[in-house]
Amino acid sequence: MSFFPASSLAERIAWAFLIFVLGAFLLGTWFNRRRGKSLGYWIDAGLKGLGGLTTWTFIKSVSSGAVGTAVNTRAPFRAVEAGYYLLTREIPPLYGIELLRGKRDLFSIKADLSKPPAAEYDVVPLGGALAKELDKNAGDQLYTWVPLSEGLGLATRDPKAQQIAARVRPFTEKYGKSLQRLSVRGRSPNVLLFLHLQGLEDHPSSEVFNALRRMV
Repeated sequence: MSFFPASSLAERIAWAFLIFVLGAFLLGTWFNRRRGKSLGYWIDAGLKGLGGLTTWTFIKSVSSGAVGTAVNTRAPFRAVEAGYYLLTREIPPLYGIELLRGKRDLFSIKADLSKPPAAEYDVVPLGGALAKELDKNAGDQLYTWVPLSEGLGLATRDPKAQQIAARVRPFTEKYGKSLQRLSVRGRSPNVLLFLHLQGLEDHPSSEVFNALRRMV
């Protein structure tokens, strides 16, 4: 007795495709939900180490992403928002496209400082789209670029570019392989950080927050 009720080859292929899509959706949803819960606990432990009150907001669902916000935190932070954003494993074609475009599960930190930053700068991959965008929108006041580890570069208009790079370099040496973008600026949020999650969650999230605290 055949598993498929249809007799024609086309109908059998259609049934097989539907079963594959349904199975992939259920498996991807299960995996992302399980990973999302784990990442939520991972991030929450780091946020609690900053002091203050923490609240959480889900992005669609726990299997898509979530953001935790800590307010009245200890200096140098005044408020910190940290979240995770997962690839769409529930839909294989979209998941494949995301992988081909270089996307990965993402960890973000957005923070306001208790005092304005001493300098403004960006750290992005040299020669990448973000670096080109910064130069394109620089206007008359061009950026000074300082090469860092892992193919990254620091862009700033501050004349003390080398001193800033020296302060940032320990952070990029540790997290440069995961870093997508780091921005320190005068407007809110004062700090923006985006890191690929792969391998990052093997260590306590408090290590990332503490390294960021030392840098800013």
